[in-house]
Amino acid sequence: MLISPVKSLLILFSLNFIGGCAGSLEGRQTGIIQAESLAEISGLAASSHSPGNWWVHNDGKHGSRVFLISENGSLHRRVELTGGYNNDWEDMAAFQYQQQTWLLIGDIGDNFSKRESIQLHFLPEPETTHSSSAIKHSLHLTYPDGPRDSESVAVDPVDKSIYLLSKRDHPARLYRISIAQAFARQSAELEFVGEVDSIPDHTQADIIADPDHGRWSDQATAMDISADGSLIALQTYKMTMLFKRAAGMSVLDALNGKAITYNTDPLTQEEAIAFSRDGKYLLIATENLPAPLLRLDIN
Repeated sequence: MLISPVKSLLILFSLNFIGGCAGSLEGRQTGIIQAESLAEISGLAASSHSPGNWWVHNDGKHGSRVFLISENGSLHRRVELTGGYNNDWEDMAAFQYQQQTWLLIGDIGDNFSKRESIQLHFLPEPETTHSSSAIKHSLHLTYPDGPRDSESVAVDPVDKSIYLLSKRDHPARLYRISIAQAFARQSAELEFVGEVDSIPDHTQADIIADPDHGRWSDQATAMDISADGSLIALQTYKMTMLFKRAAGMSVLDALNGKAITYNTDPLTQEEAIAFSRDGKYLLIATENLPAPLLRLDIN
């Protein structure tokens, strides 16, 4: 289902805060992506070189490139990437390592759970004037318990680890590898951390509302951790979940805690979420055109 520009304007009035831990999320649409080259956005990360702008990439088979966009949906730059193939790119993260800002692209999609390995690609954040950039390192990963489909990857600045959350398992399964190991190796096995059972199951009402896709509304499609590690965001096809993380708390414990939740049902195929650099708000992007951009201010 496509969202027309007219319908997308109604998102501001139809999204609702539906409860959780103390705090709230306030949503507003900031723009609409119309560019044909951005027809299947599945990864999003805030830019350090160009504050207020965002890096995005498309889903698999759309070429190895990233794009710089503004919050109003304007396309500023397309950057061709060398050294990596877009098999099924599903999520993106920006993080600091060795005094440099890196972009991590997760080639982690596996709809039928049959890939022998998945890949993480790392590149220094491109300068905003560049039209091409090189992937500096790629890591081949396997799961300790067999292939998994995942669309969610995030980097934790607190314990210096990269986390992946499975999509089709109930409950979802969390895996990790340290950043140091990721850069030091060409291949590795992920560590299973534990199950995340805080994501509400889909309901019969979800199926009635959307007979074709309602049963998938509880699948995790994107994840991000704020730059200070105090907040974790998780996106499903139905809602945004925001978890507050106390000092000393693990990512797993935070994800299994109470969440501030925000119903994003009026959107379709919400597959990208990221914190702003200051952690004060979230931006959500969707697949399909025209694609509204939703900003959630954290109160």
